[in-house]
Amino acid sequence: REVAIKIIETKLTQNPEFIRRFEREAQTVAALSHPHILKLFDFGSQDDLLYLVMELVSGGSLAAHLKARGRLDAQEVSNYLDQIGKALDHAHARGVVHRDLKPQNVLLDQDGNAILT
Repeated sequence: REVAIKIIETKLTQNPEFIRRFEREAQTVAALSHPHILKLFDFGSQDDLLYLVMELVSGGSLAAHLKARGRLDAQEVSNYLDQIGKALDHAHARGVVHRDLKPQNVLLDQDGNAILT
């Protein structure tokens, strides 16, 4: 399977409380299973780096899509809102709050479906 690896370089990796919070949040996200939530396969820390191993979503962000297209038709907007709403509902039902919902944090898969990051 193809994956995306996000590497976060930070001096906070020297802070044990920060590492515990990162790991706790990553475990919570990894436990979510929904077709419109980005799958997190693995995570960890190494030296001054934190990393996340996630599913590869190749369609770019909703922000890039909006910039390229300009306006979206009502049906497309309705589809995105429905998919994002279902993802948020799934997360909220499990006690997870997103805290940074914006077009840059929504990816589009090859079929144009919204995937919440």
